[in-house]
Amino acid sequence: MVIRREEVLEKLSQHLREEIAPDDVYAWTLAVIVDPEYEKISIQDSLINVTVKALLDANNKNADIVPTRKLLEYYRQCLAGEAEYHPDHINECLEAVDEKGFLTQEQIARIKKEKVEKTKRIVVGFAFGIAALYVFVFGLSLLAFRLYSIIRPEFVAQEGFILTRMEVTRHVLPHILYALLILLPRGFIARGWLFYFAFLGMIAGMGYHLVTAVRPVLENALPLVYVLVALPFRALPAMLAVVLLLIKRQKIKRNARDAGHLGSLEVVRN
Repeated sequence: MVIRREEVLEKLSQHLREEIAPDDVYAWTLAVIVDPEYEKISIQDSLINVTVKALLDANNKNADIVPTRKLLEYYRQCLAGEAEYHPDHINECLEAVDEKGFLTQEQIARIKKEKVEKTKRIVVGFAFGIAALYVFVFGLSLLAFRLYSIIRPEFVAQEGFILTRMEVTRHVLPHILYALLILLPRGFIARGWLFYFAFLGMIAGMGYHLVTAVRPVLENALPLVYVLVALPFRALPAMLAVVLLLIKRQKIKRNARDAGHLGSLEVVRN
């Protein structure tokens, strides 16, 4: 039997990833060593020789000296061409071995799961950040527009008549309050009785902007595409404001439950 580095590398990798039973590895290495051709191969390629013997000892229950996983990982890197094999400087070479290379299959799976969860948290956090910024810009532009209409009453006309500043103020005051409600920190308005006030106010604002987006289509027989154009600037951010408020409310309630649970555990422990 002619043994090649690729075969030894595959068996060693399976051993390090715990994809093969120790008895099977031991049987394989023993079969390789007793083969008549192995003596010639071991002389020609000392890396194969030391790796096979290390695998044999690593899976031999009666071995006096068991090679470390770090040493086996070094041999794996040498067989794979990732590191130079220096038999006279093993200790120095082992210092450069990355211990992540010989994690168990269970540890690798856990790390992969943690990476997926971390990526998911980053993506979700980024999406919520964009949504929050979108709603903030909507509230800021709404506030600026309404304040400007008070400063310049001629900017607002009703049935061809210019309204007075007082009339404009009465007209835009609910919109200003709504804009301020959107701009307030959600962590503040999502607590206690303020949440119910904020929720009702945002629901009212959402309904208003949804109606103003749809009404021109119904009254003037405009194409439906008008609604799709108007929604991103009116109803959609108003809906997102309600959703973000509810999510913040649930997070606050969940944190409160967790804090209460931890407090009860502390009482029991004491």
